[in-house]
Order: sequence, then C-alpha cells, then structure tokens
Amino acid sequence: MVYGDGFKRIDRFVADRLASGRTSGAVALPVTPAARRSEDDGLVEAASAHLVELVSGLTRMRPGQLAPDQEFSALGIDSVMIKRLSVSLEDFLGCPMPVTLLFEHRTVNELARHLATAFDEPLRAALHRPDPETTGSSSASAPAAAAAPPAPEGASADEAIAIVGLA
Repeated sequence: MVYGDGFKRIDRFVADRLASGRTSGAVALPVTPAARRSEDDGLVEAASAHLVELVSGLTRMRPGQLAPDQEFSALGIDSVMIKRLSVSLEDFLGCPMPVTLLFEHRTVNELARHLATAFDEPLRAALHRPDPETTGSSSASAPAAAAAPPAPEGASADEAIAIVGLA
C-alpha cells in the first residue's frame, strides 16, 4: 500500500533506474583478470548453457523459452526450487554452494559469471573444459589423473549400488 506522494516517489525511482541503465538490484562488480579469462575462453557461455538446461528442467520450461538474463523470481522459482537448484549445482560441481548463492546472483548470466570466477576449477572439471593457461604446458607438469579407489574385498565391479536418502 502506498501512502501520500508514494506514487511520485515510485515514478522517480523507476525513471532513475531506467536512466542509469540498471534494471535489476544487482551491483556491478569490477571485472577481475580471472573473470576476463573465463569469458575469453568460453567458460561463462558453457556455464550459462548448462544452467539454462538445469533451470529449464527444474521449471519444466523449454530451454528456448528461458532468457539467461531473466530473474529467477520471474520464472516462478520458489524456495523449494532454489534448494533443488543448489543441490543440483553442488552435485554437478562436487563442492558445497553458499546458501545465499541464488539470492545474490538472480539470473542465469549472473550465476554463470560468478561460478566461472569463484568456482573456476570445479566448473572447468565438471564441464570438461581445461584451463587454457595450463593446457599449453608440457604433459610432464600436468597432474596425473586420480585413480579410482579399490573395490572393497569380496565386492565385484559389476555389483549394483543403491543410495537412498531422505531430506
């Protein structure tokens, strides 16, 4: 409910936002060298494409309907969906995500840029995109691939495993 000259204040606020070119509440952060490198080698675009698929599946929208600069709240994503998306990201990247991640980065593009800078190594590994700075080095300096842990005694590699959990 708006009291008094609230409508004038709202009109001034909207006009100021449109004049400044800012349409969301996001604060523009300075571009770091890591962020510039991630954008240059296509990591942000790859992350954005993966996030579009993830969010599309969650919201049951066709990927073509989802604009990467559309705010999650405009898509009808509620707290349950935010938790599901966070868990999906944690599973994909193999590391915990901040609880406030999707509240701080409210679009696919913002989230992709953040993941490319803050979670560069796990994101590259999950998307199978090597770091261009280390790709050109000799194979002797590249880390050896981690070997799979040995199977417990009495277990065969063909045995099925079921993981059951409740939240």
